[in-house]
Amino acid sequence: MTDQSGITDFNISSNSTVNDIVLTRPSTSVSAIPVSYAFSQVVNPSNDGSYYTRITTYPTTDASGTPTDIGGLAFAINKAINVSAEVPPYLLFCTGVTISGFDCSSASGNYIDFGQLTTDHTSAGVTQLLAATNAQSGYNIHLGGTTLTSGNNIITPLSGQTSQPGQSQFGLNLRANTVPNVGQDVQGSGTGAVASGYNVSDHYRFNANDLLASSNTADDWRKYTVSYIVNINKDQPGGVYVATMTYVCLANF
Repeated sequence: MTDQSGITDFNISSNSTVNDIVLTRPSTSVSAIPVSYAFSQVVNPSNDGSYYTRITTYPTTDASGTPTDIGGLAFAINKAINVSAEVPPYLLFCTGVTISGFDCSSASGNYIDFGQLTTDHTSAGVTQLLAATNAQSGYNIHLGGTTLTSGNNIITPLSGQTSQPGQSQFGLNLRANTVPNVGQDVQGSGTGAVASGYNVSDHYRFNANDLLASSNTADDWRKYTVSYIVNINKDQPGGVYVATMTYVCLANF
């Protein structure tokens, strides 16, 4: 017995057994008060199930005879309840001519018609990219495809120049521009950013396999608007000019 309070003149009786503790004290009367007793070297059960403890008091010092009071305790040991959850890795990415808000299910369109190209006017159009991921190291968006071609004839891809009507030019960027008035800056609560070379307003570029945008951490939705411009010179051969843009977004898990 390591501690006792209330009535404090008890000792462990020699009549105690492995499963029964008998406390004894001198046979003198005491007032009814709260009491507490602490014991060490008690081995509690560990198997699942219900367990019961009986407490009795006796008028004798050796717990013999008829008890004067009887009480009981009950407790149960239950199997542990394990709770687990999994957050799956995800990369969300979509493209379209238009995307409403930050909802990939609203992505619409996959074709831009620049119309009839002329030497005195810049033709322009836009598409949009939407990305989000829980990858710890974020994501990268790369550009694939070719410049506008018609058979063996091409429109010259730009490497960071401004739009110049009357020259052979094809390029894009991911910014809001004024010359011509096309596009918008990146939107959304994420931190993804446009890559250098495509992040300067009114300067356009096209180079297959370039990095367009990236995030270096898990990122919320970011919407990128891709602005395309086309110019031709007076010697541009006639024909239907076509280019297919491929955008590849890879998460860095």
